[in-house]
Amino acid sequence: MSGGELSNLLVELVGLDGGEAIKFLLGGDRNTPIRCGVGSFKVLNGIATSESIVLDTDDTNIAGAGTVNLRDETLDVTLRPQPKDKSILAVRSPIRLHGPFADPDVSVKKGPIVARAGASILLGLVNPLAALIPLIETGPGKDSDCTALLASVDKAYRAAETPRSRGSATPSRRAG
Repeated sequence: MSGGELSNLLVELVGLDGGEAIKFLLGGDRNTPIRCGVGSFKVLNGIATSESIVLDTDDTNIAGAGTVNLRDETLDVTLRPQPKDKSILAVRSPIRLHGPFADPDVSVKKGPIVARAGASILLGLVNPLAALIPLIETGPGKDSDCTALLASVDKAYRAAETPRSRGSATPSRRAG
């Protein structure tokens, strides 16, 4: 997809950006434009394995990977947000969505958060203001090449079409 809008507060919560989330909670949410969204999966025996999952907004680029089990209706997908702007009080970490479709669990990978918290505590012992350094987001996210992503999905879609579905509107002609 290309176009559309998404809640900026939601994007900041996925990115675990406390500073920006507080700003939108206090000052009111606003929408951020969606540059593109792509989900491409290979399906074998009822299990869809991601080839590409990208949701690119003006604020954050969210990449993902994982599987969706269509037989037992469960998923296990990890999202990795890459904010494009600078912020403080950010603890960016991958987010895992897993479990049944009807009631999936959302969890945050704790390793990166523990590392930032530990660094913050140690620096805080030296200087209380230095405790903020590990919580500064430098905005490493980049814009995706939306044109190429959308073209790759279109190419895969066309390759997956069966000859019957391509010409189903008109009867096939046979020589002879």
